Amino acid sequence: MSRWLDRIWGRMVVVFGMVCCVTALVVGSALPASAATAVGSPSMSVSSHSVGATQVNYTVKFVATTALTPASTIALTGPVGTVFAPTAGCSPYIVSNLTVHATNGCLSASASGNNAVITYGLNAAAGNTVSVTANAVTNASSTGVQNMVVSTSSDTTPVNLPFTLSASSAVTGGSVVLSSHAATATNVSYSVSFTATNAMTANYSTITLVAPAGTTFAPTNGCGPYRVQDDTTGGATGCLSAAVSGGGATVAVVMPVNAGVGDHVSIVANAVANRTTSGPGTLAFSTSSDPKLVALKFKLKGKTAVKFAGLHVTSTAATATAVTYSVRFTAVSGLTAGFSTITLAAPTGTTFSPISGCGPYRVSDDSTGQATSCLAALVSNGGATVTVTTPVSVGTGDLVSIDANAVSNKATAGANNVTFSTSSDPKTVALSSTLTAPTAVGSAGLTLTSNVHSATNVTYSVSFVATNALSAGFSTITLAAPAGTTFGPTSGCSPYFVSDVSTNLATSCLAAVVSNGGAMATITLPMDVGTGDIVNVTVTGVTNASGTGAQTLNVSTSSDPVAAGVPYSLT
Repeated sequence: MSRWLDRIWGRMVVVFGMVCCVTALVVGSALPASAATAVGSPSMSVSSHSVGATQVNYTVKFVATTALTPASTIALTGPVGTVFAPTAGCSPYIVSNLTVHATNGCLSASASGNNAVITYGLNAAAGNTVSVTANAVTNASSTGVQNMVVSTSSDTTPVNLPFTLSASSAVTGGSVVLSSHAATATNVSYSVSFTATNAMTANYSTITLVAPAGTTFAPTNGCGPYRVQDDTTGGATGCLSAAVSGGGATVAVVMPVNAGVGDHVSIVANAVANRTTSGPGTLAFSTSSDPKLVALKFKLKGKTAVKFAGLHVTSTAATATAVTYSVRFTAVSGLTAGFSTITLAAPTGTTFSPISGCGPYRVSDDSTGQATSCLAALVSNGGATVTVTTPVSVGTGDLVSIDANAVSNKATAGANNVTFSTSSDPKTVALSSTLTAPTAVGSAGLTLTSNVHSATNVTYSVSFVATNALSAGFSTITLAAPAGTTFGPTSGCSPYFVSDVSTNLATSCLAAVVSNGGAMATITLPMDVGTGDIVNVTVTGVTNASGTGAQTLNVSTSSDPVAAGVPYSLT
């Protein structure tokens, strides 16, 4: 009997236990919250693994386990000592949904030390691949294995992404070339090339040059004088701005193009002023990704001057106008197109032409054949000094010519010495010449197709010998007839014809400036005329003066300004 009761009691205990357990399961299934999730398949790239590197790019990729909305956030926590950039202006944070090819930059973020929380600003479904880029990060100062921790407001479980930082790195193969090694030289180009040990990011990474005290890098006004090129990829940008500090001796240029690990990079700093003392110097050099300084040695010598300089003046007559001053020289130091300058300083009373439209200045590298005219220039010292920026690059030892057209000679005869220098060879060279008293053309003659007073459509043919040379496009011939004579205006094919009989060069349909009631015509020469050349001027459609008897036609040129009177008579 007792055995039977034991069996009944045991079954009741089992049943009771089962009921309790089922009840507990049913009630318990509704109580706990869902377990926190983590992002999937995380990975990370770092542009520079050097401790102390700045402007570093950290890019993290992962798969969103849980969907993200524009209001969602991504949190990054770097090693102690890491500094994420604050968000000022367009912030340096970029996010992408790589699955749907959507990107958003300049994002709102909260950055403090080694923590950054970035607002996503996009939608991402569960399973989408997401990336977040933090630019302008400063690496921690400890070497060895580090961890970047990533989570999102949807996948809150932190995930560690290990990476390694190494000792402070330097670029390799650094070299520097100066266009001029002359102390006090200005508008010098400092060209630095190197191989990047760590990658650099466009618009964030920087290149810094620290020159000896007394060197002055150019500030950036308008198109900055800095240029950077990745020689490996060909990517290049000029007109770059830069931050100049250290009394002008330090410049930091923001990288305009991406440069990968091992890429060969060049930076050119134009318009640099060398220090005033000669001797050895060191250009310290680094990048934000490779912050260890590299010392680049160079040496400055004393002030240099150009060699074999000579001056030719088309007219040595005092008071002559539209004169061409031509200087030819050999460059001891190189010149950089768009920056280096050439300066001529003539005696007081000389007037170099100001710039209006096509400037009257021309520079040619005769060694390479490169030349440019219509150049602008800076005229100073009451007109007696002109500084021309070279439009072509000139190598050391190249033969160079500069023409300053439309110059007015001083009014007094005697020494007419011109000093000459370049920004790369700043020691002045004295170029001697002598002015004579004002001159007149020689052997002037005149024939008319009609000598009847008041006759119309008359052709005047004038001939003379040039005492001083004339320059095409600048020098002028002036015919001054008696009052009442009327030279034709220049409309369409104008009635003026000039020929250099000595060279068989001729041009018709020339324009002229008619003045003095029609009795004076000034013609700009269409060709060069040498000293002693015979020149003919033919003018058609002239109306003779109304008076009869002896008349005089005065002939002069801008190079021979004294009027030569040619007698004729009207009946």
